[in-house]
Amino acid sequence: MTFMTKGISGFFFVTVGVIVFGGGCGSGGGISTELIFSAASKTAPKITPSTVSLYSNSNWESGSVLFEIYNLIREYVNERDNGKIDGSNMYMALFTASWQVSKAYESCDGIAEKAITSPFDFGTEGLTQTYDCANDTKETSDMGENLYSFALKKGEAAASDQPVADDVLGGMDLMFLSTWGLYNFPSIPHGGTSRGVLQGHLDGGTKDVSLNHTYWIHYNEEEMGDYSVRMFLRGNIVTNLFSLKLARSGGTVGTSIAGYGYAKGTGTYYLFRVTQSYTTGSPNGTGGPRYYCFKSDTTEAEIKAMDGAGSTTIPTYCAAFAANLPAANYDAAPTGTDVPNEVTDFTGKGELGIGLAY
Repeated sequence: MTFMTKGISGFFFVTVGVIVFGGGCGSGGGISTELIFSAASKTAPKITPSTVSLYSNSNWESGSVLFEIYNLIREYVNERDNGKIDGSNMYMALFTASWQVSKAYESCDGIAEKAITSPFDFGTEGLTQTYDCANDTKETSDMGENLYSFALKKGEAAASDQPVADDVLGGMDLMFLSTWGLYNFPSIPHGGTSRGVLQGHLDGGTKDVSLNHTYWIHYNEEEMGDYSVRMFLRGNIVTNLFSLKLARSGGTVGTSIAGYGYAKGTGTYYLFRVTQSYTTGSPNGTGGPRYYCFKSDTTEAEIKAMDGAGSTTIPTYCAAFAANLPAANYDAAPTGTDVPNEVTDFTGKGELGIGLAY
């Protein structure tokens, strides 16, 4: 799989080695390779692009907060977008992570059920849960060294009284903690390493989706800077109500979003509060916080036509969501405290600090 290691400018493509696992998990039965991706797609807002390329209009891209928002939540279709979409796109990142978790499940070894600590501290948004199978894998190839560590627990959810069309969760109750790290990685331009963590719970009884995700790419050459992403998502695939926090930090700018509202529907809305942090100045004057109210079915053309400066007050159509916005945006500055930006932010086992202690 391929993703890019930069945001709006300075994209570099990186091929991620993904292991094909064998064997079977003691809990029995597999899970779809797109399960987590599909659950998030039914829970969080997404905008359908009018063009495949990320680079269709330079005026739309240059210094645009709205393009940052669009880039973070635009729809991802692997067959169409692989190799074209930035790894900071929430759905592209979750597509890759979803595949990894499904394959991990196939090779998961049974363990005595226990809580396992995430190598990245998600703070109060972290999930307290237990796991009954785990696995560590290391792969060496011409792309470098790939490390993976997984912990999972799959059970039957309580009977649901919330029917939903095309229910991707069914009666499943799945908890997972997945980590990965790549190093000595020549396909990253100028060399470097990366680390990532995905933690989540999919509840087929309540139809609730809970996800925490982060990753960090570090370049060997200091002038390249680092690049990191963090996501928090809670929502329900029946009600379509969601709470979301997203942050992308890289180069000289960090963009952070806190959102709440209806991910889907006609005549419904969601509210975003956006902040941006710069190492020098504020080139587009939108350091924030600024508020943006979107229709749940907002199109690329509509978001493109909006006032990029947003509003210093909450727009009328989204006023009802103000009380439910996450209390604070992530600190997404290039040296921010809420996104990973150094080796010591990962405290797990092994060479990259991403191994799980089980």
